[in-house]
Amino acid sequence: MQESTSSTETGKVSLRVPNPRYFTLEEAEELIKTLQPKLRVLQRTAQEVLERRKQIEHLLRNGSSHQCVSSMKSYQEELQSAARHLELHWQRISREVASLRQLGIVVRSIALGLVDFPSRVHGQEIYFCWNVEEPTILYWHPVDGGFHSRRLLESLFEATWANGSAQKAPAAV
Repeated sequence: MQESTSSTETGKVSLRVPNPRYFTLEEAEELIKTLQPKLRVLQRTAQEVLERRKQIEHLLRNGSSHQCVSSMKSYQEELQSAARHLELHWQRISREVASLRQLGIVVRSIALGLVDFPSRVHGQEIYFCWNVEEPTILYWHPVDGGFHSRRLLESLFEATWANGSAQKAPAAV
């Protein structure tokens, strides 16, 4: 799978991953057992980042109202503390996302808990698409499609089942 270039003129960005690891459906299903709690932690951490950003924005907006030296010192300490916590949360998110990428998982949205697993089925490069709220992998989409182009897994395997094969998840090539 070659990575397509993004087009700033049309506003389209490639969803392709360079040199992906291809997953079978079974491999992806096995990973979501350990992935679900990790994504939940990522979601909470991302929420903490948003809260810290709001806190910092509030402090910056209202910072000039501090008149005395002692309240200015307290203001600076609070601002520095919030900035340190923000940085720690960002580092945690970056490390976890990097570890998921090393496994071959494509993190699409931390807030939505949305990930893709690159695969090849019937010679076609696709993504198995999973959301942290879903009990199992239910959807797939073409590599150049996104969440809006998700389709039920049955549609991917109908041709295999129609041929009388019981093979639900062809091996990745």
